[in-house]
Amino acid sequence: MEIKLLSASYLLQQHGWVLLIPLSVTSSSLLLTFPGWAQTNTSLQAEESLVSSQELTELDTSSLMAAQDQEEHLEATPHSAISLKNNDLTVPSSNGEVISDIQVRFVNGDGEPIEGNTKDEIITREFDLHSGDVYDSDLALEGLERVDEMFIIKQASLTLEPAADDQVVMVVTVDERDSFFFSFGNT
Repeated sequence: MEIKLLSASYLLQQHGWVLLIPLSVTSSSLLLTFPGWAQTNTSLQAEESLVSSQELTELDTSSLMAAQDQEEHLEATPHSAISLKNNDLTVPSSNGEVISDIQVRFVNGDGEPIEGNTKDEIITREFDLHSGDVYDSDLALEGLERVDEMFIIKQASLTLEPAADDQVVMVVTVDERDSFFFSFGNT
């Protein structure tokens, strides 16, 4: 099986519907099935084609059913099937500072500040750190990873800003996805 770095479309078949979802990696005749999904016949197939991100099409399911008989067959779990992010996340190191405040700042794709659609609490609840806690870079990284994995978040970063006497403000900067973004397999 040869995996090519081409534009691709993935076909998702569930309950007799097939949805066209554009992704960036393709494989010739690769069929991924997900055992254990309740009462469904769910599969993912890669096809070599160029698809616009707005295109969402119902397709003929009989061709997909026939593809299940092909030789190249790979078992996968729903969580590992599609990864839409590949961000290297880092957080500042710890010097024993106390967190005086945790702030969430929303930015657009160019890094310019905007008003976000997500409540700050949705972001801050992913961290096991709170105001008054000693900053712990391991806990901060774990929380940042959880924020970055949220389907509503395109990218997230964390910085520390100095505050009064051995205290810092933990700032989580978030670039949200568009309101009408559709994602599958990224929980």
